[in-house]
Amino acid sequence: MKKSFFYILTFFLSLIFIIITTEIFFGNWFGVNKWQKAYYLNIVQDRRIIYKVDNLYGFKEKEILHTRDKYGFRKSCKNINEINVISIGGSTTDQRYINDGKTFQDYIEKYYKKKNKKICIANAGVSGHTTFGHIESFKSWFSLIENFNPKYFILYIGLNDVGRLSVRDKFDTLAVESTLREKSAIYYVLSRLRNYIPELFKFTSAYGIKISPPNHQDYVINNLSNDIEKLKDKNVEIFTKNFNLILNEIKKYNGIPICITQPHLYINENNLGLEVGFNYDGTNFNGKDFNFILKEFNKVMKKLCTKENSFFIEIDIKKFERDDYYDNEHLNPIGTLKLSKHLIDQFEKLKIFY
Repeated sequence: MKKSFFYILTFFLSLIFIIITTEIFFGNWFGVNKWQKAYYLNIVQDRRIIYKVDNLYGFKEKEILHTRDKYGFRKSCKNINEINVISIGGSTTDQRYINDGKTFQDYIEKYYKKKNKKICIANAGVSGHTTFGHIESFKSWFSLIENFNPKYFILYIGLNDVGRLSVRDKFDTLAVESTLREKSAIYYVLSRLRNYIPELFKFTSAYGIKISPPNHQDYVINNLSNDIEKLKDKNVEIFTKNFNLILNEIKKYNGIPICITQPHLYINENNLGLEVGFNYDGTNFNGKDFNFILKEFNKVMKKLCTKENSFFIEIDIKKFERDDYYDNEHLNPIGTLKLSKHLIDQFEKLKIFY
């Protein structure tokens, strides 16, 4: 018994010694990595991820492929200097559970390719990002990329800023994972194996339980919350400040902003709201509150993006149905295709990319 314990202890001590030695000699724990701040923004580089989506959709597709290149983008073109459009936003821009080649950016590219127009959109959507994250992306991500000079900046933002009145220091990745991604040699090897042998590293599911968009009976709220006006004013003030900072960053590239509003299911066609829309400071606000603030954000974007050398596109939420979503705000493959058609229609009317 004592010998068995001794052997087990020796094995684990040897394993710990090997791990520590490997990290010291091959890791980046004592060096300087220019991508350090970007990792804390949850930027994923050079990754092929297979997600099982059978808990999200009732479609024939059970798995999807989500690819990020070495710069952290989802894109089709090979060279960084081919990128002439970048899309910025949170999870609704990222479309984590939409297959490569079927995001709204992909559909837009394919449309213009048929018209012999070379459009390459870098999808820089990062799940969890608010305008605070978008601002930091310019400083700690885009600035690191040589020969990166897009002409158009699609801003598909707003949803994540509702109820956000301070900098969010964590997104969809824990700080400890960001640190490992940046510094650990073992993490690096495992991530490379996941790229080249994805079958060994399949995610079990997009979500652990079945989720679905709200039903008709879930819309029960007819009035705004009592405290929403004060919160709205503060929220809009911060959003306006951040949005102006984003536009100033775009000016540094001599870029053209394309500002797009976002559809959602927090209210229905009868203007009734869900019981819970968002949480602020421990208090739940309803779906009508959510829509109330988001509409104010959209007014800010319209005011700032209808000036010279910019575009504003308002997406009518009534054009989308329950079957276009897999939850309150994320579009499924059907909704994503529908969104792309609306955007292409507006791009053509506004003569964007001509």
